[in-house]
Amino acid sequence: MTQENAANGIPAVEFHQRQDAVRRLLVQDRLDGLLAVGRSFYDRPGHVAYLCNHFPPFPSGPYIAEQGGLGLALFWLSAHQDRTVLIADLAYRRDMVVAADVVLGAVSGKQVATVLRQAGVTTGRVAVAGEDMLPYPLRRELQQALPQLELISGDSYLWQLRSTKSPSEIQLLRRAADIAAVGLQAAAMEVQRGAADATVVRECDVNAAGISAAMRAGADYIRYLRVHSGPYSGGGTRWPQAFERFLQPGEMVAMDIIGAYWGYNFDVLRCVTVGEPDETQASALEAAVAATEAVVAACRPGADYQALMAACRQGLGNHGFAAPARAFLGHAIGLETMEFPYLQPDQEFQLQPGMVLCIEPVVRLTDAAHQGEGCSIEQEIVVRDGAPEILTGITPRLWRPMLA
Repeated sequence: MTQENAANGIPAVEFHQRQDAVRRLLVQDRLDGLLAVGRSFYDRPGHVAYLCNHFPPFPSGPYIAEQGGLGLALFWLSAHQDRTVLIADLAYRRDMVVAADVVLGAVSGKQVATVLRQAGVTTGRVAVAGEDMLPYPLRRELQQALPQLELISGDSYLWQLRSTKSPSEIQLLRRAADIAAVGLQAAAMEVQRGAADATVVRECDVNAAGISAAMRAGADYIRYLRVHSGPYSGGGTRWPQAFERFLQPGEMVAMDIIGAYWGYNFDVLRCVTVGEPDETQASALEAAVAATEAVVAACRPGADYQALMAACRQGLGNHGFAAPARAFLGHAIGLETMEFPYLQPDQEFQLQPGMVLCIEPVVRLTDAAHQGEGCSIEQEIVVRDGAPEILTGITPRLWRPMLA
């Protein structure tokens, strides 16, 4: 099943290197193997995709006895032999998957037990990466079939490797960010059609313009393009992704586009106004840009949450804001939109070169005239040994070019 070069441009040798790296960790901890769990390509395929380049193609469905689960895949990696097996539901890309064997059909506990017996693993300890996604009926079936097998948490084995990206991964993330920029530019242009008439452009029209442009630019899919205007712009609502609400001249509009290119995600947020911003809006927008720029500049190797928050507060302070509207400053991104580390106070981390992050501090307006309005300017970056590399080429001040 191994390909010389996977269809997304990542060479097969890189997947073998990842598998070998996990195997070394398992041997070090005296484990017998690892089961990686992945869900549908637009959801959480990350652990399986990272190890063998498989993205489950079907939507997640209820787990049914004997039939197992749709939109689910497992990847088995033996610790003491060069054996890897992808257990997939109904289909996979032969030109992409890097695995010694592929088993199609029921992704069930009984099927997993068969794979483990063939690998000679019926007792001992097996790590499960993605255990929160492993259906309980599957786990129960597996433990009934192999009662002497101990399943332990194995997410740490994958996250310590996935948290830093290879040059080939960064190249795909760079291209993904370019696609996001195309979608946001088209969405912003649609917003401005509503500047003169409050009955012309709806949030869903902006959504459609941005999604169409991003798909034409090469996106795999758009999970959503969140378009929320006026009193909904500052709340972070995710559903529906856009209403049939007409944009009103002078309102703030938040546009957050999330999707992927060859499996690697983009997540970029820009805020504009319908027409020219007033003084309060302009101040908030500039504060949001300053906060993001300050946090980005602080993203150096060794930086922790406290360093990033201190930079954020300083950037906001220069524009009259004491603190961001929430403690969450961003997250890592890669094969999934939300990856570790999360840039929030309960997470212990130190940034490392090769991490790819989304930086998104939030500013909210509190005066009565702008009730519910808010803004955030999100940048995707790569942590480097020196200054970080910014992947998002689109201007952070997307509202300015629209004024001409």
